[in-house]
Amino acid sequence: MCRVLEVSRCGYYAWKHREPSKRQKENEQLKEEIREIFHTNRKRYGSRRITEVLRDRGKRYNKKRVGELLKTLGLYAKATRTFKRAKPKMNWHSGFTDLVKRSSTPIVEVSSAAMM
Repeated sequence: MCRVLEVSRCGYYAWKHREPSKRQKENEQLKEEIREIFHTNRKRYGSRRITEVLRDRGKRYNKKRVGELLKTLGLYAKATRTFKRAKPKMNWHSGFTDLVKRSSTPIVEVSSAAMM
């Protein structure tokens, strides 16, 4: 496998047994807190609201970081509003009555000169 990946054996095993970084540890703790906030608010909060709740708790994180962690957890906020389907619009001319009493068939006069 090391030949395929073109890495040394000792480099691979050093990577495999390495401790998680500070950022990875912090992300794991943050994921648990995000999951807890998400479920206590009935799955309605997205990244912006969760970031605000975290800020109220005294923790400052970027909205984008919270959004990425939500995505990795597979959590998506439900819509809070229901949307009504738009009614079909009436034609602008359908509400008017024909005051001139026009006929709908055009009158075409054919002159005898045009027929020749």
